Amino acid sequence: MLHYLENNKFYVMNDDEKLVYKVGTYETFSSCTYLQVNLELVAGWDYVNPDYNDVQGWCPADKFVEDVQFEMVNQYFLEEGMKEALDANGFTVLEKINPTLQSIIDKHNEA
Repeated sequence: MLHYLENNKFYVMNDDEKLVYKVGTYETFSSCTYLQVNLELVAGWDYVNPDYNDVQGWCPADKFVEDVQFEMVNQYFLEEGMKEALDANGFTVLEKINPTLQSIIDKHNEA
């Protein structure tokens, strides 16, 4: 069964690549003891305009290749909570979001 987290939006960052994902849906399986959490890319840290300078900053999701647009994390009910599952997979829950990143997230949510 697929569930949406629309009223409880929160974001995580991939610690290795500085990619920010919205935790959008999760799926439960009746015969399994885990929850599959689906992550959707909203922004990432990259070169703002690589043709003209080497300035880096937050860029919207459409600037990144298809391979990183979606991620999945499994949470095993008996062993870990959601935060532990995300941590184990290299994601950090973002407690505060800077204004530049927030504006990209807002544009993504409007689309």
